[in-house]
Amino acid sequence: MTTTTKYEVDHVIKFAEVDDYEKGCDPATATEQSYKMDFSADTPKELIHQLMKHVGTNDIEDVQINSCDEDGRIDIGAMEDGTGGTPTESQTEKWKKGEYKLWYIVYTFYIEKVTRETVAISIA
Repeated sequence: MTTTTKYEVDHVIKFAEVDDYEKGCDPATATEQSYKMDFSADTPKELIHQLMKHVGTNDIEDVQINSCDEDGRIDIGAMEDGTGGTPTESQTEKWKKGEYKLWYIVYTFYIEKVTRETVAISIA
């Protein structure tokens, strides 16, 4: 028998609000969606880096570990444009002047430690 242990995430929760540079986030624009997406790594640190790449950030300051006092919950915040992409410098400058709309996004992931064992099967 072979046993393997991995750290996995099997879905993503995406919460979004329009963010006004002067006034902050507008709760009236809040949306939430959940979608299936699988991530797997040998260590929690490796998995968190995969999640950061998915969100489009390299800044560990954007990551909250065990968010809301929930073990294994990872929240990663990011700004996005209307297409879900990372804003360009030009878009960010226009947003600061109130000339462009950006969204503040919080991606939530739940990491699980998964141990799998092969099974010897006999049909005798």
